[in-house]
Amino acid sequence: MTAENPPNENMIAALLRERDVYVAAGHADRVAQVDEQLAYYGHTKTVEVPKERTAASRQTTDASSADARPSRAARRRA
Repeated sequence: MTAENPPNENMIAALLRERDVYVAAGHADRVAQVDEQLAYYGHTKTVEVPKERTAASRQTTDASSADARPSRAARRRA
């Protein structure tokens, strides 16, 4: 470790990145666990966690818009 980046600052940075992933995924229980670790390392910043997770829209394709080329498995059978 260098004097520029003490171990606690590196750990806090890693925990904050981990926390951001959990917040984005809507895992409030995991965010709370990371917050406990942040407090242990002396970090006091708290950000509110979203109450519910929003699902990403799924793109669907119907048969008419599918690629006209047959799949590799279908070409093997032919």
